[in-house]
Amino acid sequence: MYDVIINSLREYAISGGAPSLLLIAFVDSAGLPTGGAPDFVLIFLLSMDPHFTTGIVLVAAVTFGSLAGCLVLYNLGRKGGDLAFKHITLEKRIRIRSQIDHYGALAIVAAVMGPPPCPTKVFILSAGAFGMRFSILFVSVLMGRLLRYGIGGYLAVTYGPSALNLFQL
Repeated sequence: MYDVIINSLREYAISGGAPSLLLIAFVDSAGLPTGGAPDFVLIFLLSMDPHFTTGIVLVAAVTFGSLAGCLVLYNLGRKGGDLAFKHITLEKRIRIRSQIDHYGALAIVAAVMGPPPCPTKVFILSAGAFGMRFSILFVSVLMGRLLRYGIGGYLAVTYGPSALNLFQL
């Protein structure tokens, strides 16, 4: 059942271009894992239409869709962080909070740049639950996602249809 939903989302995003890519990136980052669908759709669309201007539009769409989804998770962490982390021991919560306090921005950038199945959602929820400043989270997610999707978009535009082989898609 889950695979059917994921495949449907991918097909929808491929057929809908930038608006559907924005939506699927939002859904993926807001909490419903889509198995790397935003990356797949971005690379697929750009490998079929490898133009620089198309790349800018699609990278912007997937970046801002993902950013909006991450902000939803962040706010969930702010509002219900205690519930989200009640199964974690106090010692572990203190350690996570220490990491967020000391390496928060870098941890967020690294987490959102990582390919699936990097546990991005845990980092974003933790940032909200442990009180990371909104502006720091916003800039960190924006930078990380822009780098991740920008690199993928650049490679897809540069290699065209052979980018699908490069990424084994």
